Amino acid sequence: MYNKIMIETELERYHTLSNLGDIEAIHQLIDYYLEIGDQKKAFLNAKRFEYIEDKEGYRKLGYFYEHGISTDVDLEVAKDYYLKAYLLGDYLSGYNLALIFLREERFFECAMYLPLAVYNNHLPSVKLLATLYLKGDGLEKNVEVALNLFKLAVSLGDKTSFYKIGKILFERGDHIEASKYLLDAVKNNDYDACYLLATSYLRGLGVSINVQKAMELYEIGADHDNIKCMHALAMHYQKGIGVKQDLEKSQTLLERIKIVKEAKQK
Repeated sequence: MYNKIMIETELERYHTLSNLGDIEAIHQLIDYYLEIGDQKKAFLNAKRFEYIEDKEGYRKLGYFYEHGISTDVDLEVAKDYYLKAYLLGDYLSGYNLALIFLREERFFECAMYLPLAVYNNHLPSVKLLATLYLKGDGLEKNVEVALNLFKLAVSLGDKTSFYKIGKILFERGDHIEASKYLLDAVKNNDYDACYLLATSYLRGLGVSINVQKAMELYEIGADHDNIKCMHALAMHYQKGIGVKQDLEKSQTLLERIKIVKEAKQK
């Protein structure tokens, strides 16, 4: 990595080398001009890859056209360059292609360009493909494949997939294993997990019945605007089940639910 301010002789050397077709020199110039904010010069150097076969160069060109950096936004041209890079083995360009197709709701094409990145343990691709399988978008719904992909995501350090795994396991009745993942989710501040884990404690699903723990989880979720937790807690306060009856608290929670729903619709 070069210094932010490149000395003139070094910059001149990169220009000389780039004019001779040195691929690394071209990349250095693109990165340098982007870093100092000269997008036009960065783009002009990237355009050299119109005539040079280089997967990273194609990916950079695709990025310029996708985001309209010193050129008009042109998703079709961006796709062409990403595809060229992908066919040369650049899995990141496959992911970029997938994201464009995802925005266009062309889910089959989205899924088609993800496996290479998944094979290379690219975490965002793993999570995206898992979601497509879970929803059945663009390919046949397969919860088991989705589950395994979410578990791969966790093994790669992702903290947001604990809840996804726990929810899948909970819904298919594997409550003991589900409770472990839901607990990990709560520990990692995923408050969507609070409701299912509280339900597990209330009903003894995979864990021992513990009403107090369930109420604590509802409180945690409610404090972070989880609607299911707020509603469940409101009903418990209304009926005095697991907590001391408090109609005022119940009403306050129900009113908060309306506010949160309205905010989410904006």
